Amino acid sequence: MGISVKTGTVVWNQHKDILTDDTSKTLLIYNTNVAKTNTVVEQNFANDEKKQYILMDGSKEPIIVVNRGNGNSAYKLSYAYVDGKCPYLIENHLNMIMCKTEENARKILASFTNKKTEEFVSLFLGNNGLSKTELETIFPIYV
Repeated sequence: MGISVKTGTVVWNQHKDILTDDTSKTLLIYNTNVAKTNTVVEQNFANDEKKQYILMDGSKEPIIVVNRGNGNSAYKLSYAYVDGKCPYLIENHLNMIMCKTEENARKILASFTNKKTEEFVSLFLGNNGLSKTELETIFPIYV
């Protein structure tokens, strides 16, 4: 399919000094921004040091973000399409799927809703997280 997968590059607590509430800056997408509706929603964080925006250059390429999980409870596939209309960066608890084409993104998103995907997640991942390598090389895409 010509896709590639990377883990988010920003460790937020290593960049506290450049986090901001300024909505004109780059959106920093955390795993908590991925809603149950498979969309990205902005958050108000209980931790005052955590902010939704960052003073760094971001990307505007459309991607799919997928929660990596935390390995201490049953893995639940959580994902969202990021259209790239505003600059963003991805926090390191998310994987990013670079789809190259909108058609590939649609195929992947449709596959994520397939019942077989739910079965795969239940059988293969159990209580583990989903690594970048597993997402790129093992995770099935049903077309």
